[in-house]
Amino acid sequence: MCLLSAGILAQKPFHYTLNDQIVTLDTTSLHHVEEFGLGLYQTNLGNEGTPIFSLAMDANFAIRGDYSYLSYQLPQSHKKYNVYKPVTQARYVTGSKLEQHFNIYHTQNFSRKSNFSIGFDKTNSPGYYLNQATNNSHFYVNAYGKKIGKIGYNFELNIDYNNLLSSLNGGIVNDSDFVNDVNDIRNRELLEVNLENASQQLRRWSISYNHTVNLVNIRDTNNGKFLNFSLLHEIEFLNQARDYYDSLLNLDYYNVIFTDSIITNDKVSYKSFSNLLGVKFEHSNNSQSSSIIGVRPSFNWYKQGIVDTAVIDLDAVIDFDWSKNALYAKGHIDYLLNDVYTNNDYDFQGEVGYYWLDYNKFNIYTHLHRDRVALDLQIYEANNIKWSNTFQKQSVFHYGVSYAHDKKWKKEIAFNYYDVKNPFYFTYNAKPNQIIGFGQVLQTKIIAEGMMGKRWWMSINAMHQNFGGYNVFMMPNYVGNLALAYNFKMFKKKMDLSIGFKATYFSKYLSKDFDPITGQFFISSEQEIGGYPYADVFIKGRVQRATFFVMSTHPHQGLLGYNYFLSPHYPGLDRVIRVGVAWMFVN
Repeated sequence: MCLLSAGILAQKPFHYTLNDQIVTLDTTSLHHVEEFGLGLYQTNLGNEGTPIFSLAMDANFAIRGDYSYLSYQLPQSHKKYNVYKPVTQARYVTGSKLEQHFNIYHTQNFSRKSNFSIGFDKTNSPGYYLNQATNNSHFYVNAYGKKIGKIGYNFELNIDYNNLLSSLNGGIVNDSDFVNDVNDIRNRELLEVNLENASQQLRRWSISYNHTVNLVNIRDTNNGKFLNFSLLHEIEFLNQARDYYDSLLNLDYYNVIFTDSIITNDKVSYKSFSNLLGVKFEHSNNSQSSSIIGVRPSFNWYKQGIVDTAVIDLDAVIDFDWSKNALYAKGHIDYLLNDVYTNNDYDFQGEVGYYWLDYNKFNIYTHLHRDRVALDLQIYEANNIKWSNTFQKQSVFHYGVSYAHDKKWKKEIAFNYYDVKNPFYFTYNAKPNQIIGFGQVLQTKIIAEGMMGKRWWMSINAMHQNFGGYNVFMMPNYVGNLALAYNFKMFKKKMDLSIGFKATYFSKYLSKDFDPITGQFFISSEQEIGGYPYADVFIKGRVQRATFFVMSTHPHQGLLGYNYFLSPHYPGLDRVIRVGVAWMFVN
């Protein structure tokens, strides 16, 4: 019995929390290690770090109107680690054309109730053809504490900094030169591009501090019952900006030039300061519940060209989380109280679910959202483009249902329905527009992943999308990914190895063009892309907690022709070799 207890203790897992979900930190398997630096169901314009367009509907694509659309909302997810020993991991990937990805993070618990984490990400590449370099940095610090001291003090600190530098060449001048492989052109640097000197810089940094102080704390340790009533305070500052720069005005590419200058240097900046004050109520009897009620004033500054304005908002915020046995329900409501429009802005997210037999989960969820128009969608003036609009509000109604079964194989099926009222989009002249009406998306997702016997592993991700009403989304009907690997051991079973492949396919569809001036994808061409399978072949291995992989991306380049584009004027990658290593240290 003592040996068994020691063995269980030695295998005690590391955990982290992401978006309120507890996830086990993977320190032993080889699954997905070769995907570092890559994103499925997204089209990167040539190499990692360049602007991306999602092939799937994003439930959070709706825009909060008081921030800048053009300054690019960078995704931000803070992991809250819980580790019994300090953990450090470093990863490095390099590839053809000296593409490089580097990531390092360290996390450790100060005590059972508090943790500190710090991390750094770096992407660097000269690009695969003329003027396509990227140089991106991401730095973050997180710390939290739970139920500290007699008053049960809780806090969470997040510091996040992003600096993304991307050259923007406007795509190749003549797509047929690539498709027809004119003069045996397989080196992209020989292809003529639209802009040889344009670039953009996206900067975003934020700092937030959230804490609660218990005012009432009543516990019955014999029956596991408790009642907590606490004061909640959250404060956050956000600063982000986008700079578009071109050192030489290309008269063949730019339709107009509004500023008397030999260069283009357009800037957009947005700052926000918010302060949430509320109360939190937690209760446990036959069921457990947690709820938050508060108000959040926010001060927002937006500056671009001739626009320099400030907006003060006051939101009412409600959070709730309830569970009893295997049934749970949770939701979030954000309602703008001081809207000058007739209909106030709101954001509601809700979910109801049920677990049974520890490996089945069924849930129903919804996301309802209405927002005023972003300031820079109304008025914008730059060197080569400007507009002035009067738009109505956009509303998003998202309903979904999913079922997951996680025993031997991980299997999940989900159905999502989106109904967008008065959707915004960028039209043929790369300017924002709005359809007065509705656009619908019906989406089906299927995921299956697991072992076939003792050696073979397979993963399937498939998605089908139907579009109705006004289709301004411009996405493929079918998107899929298949991975298959054979696992074995070598060197007296001290090294785990896996050899396999994965293929990604999306059906043909009328694609959006990319406009480097605004950094947006817009509806323009009648050019179809897709219908071409992209494949990777890899070998990967692990010795203790050191991992490596070698992967050939698109090894069949040229065998099926050269009509493979991620967006009009942006060809997909040719044959690329990627090599990656990772070390995890547990002190």
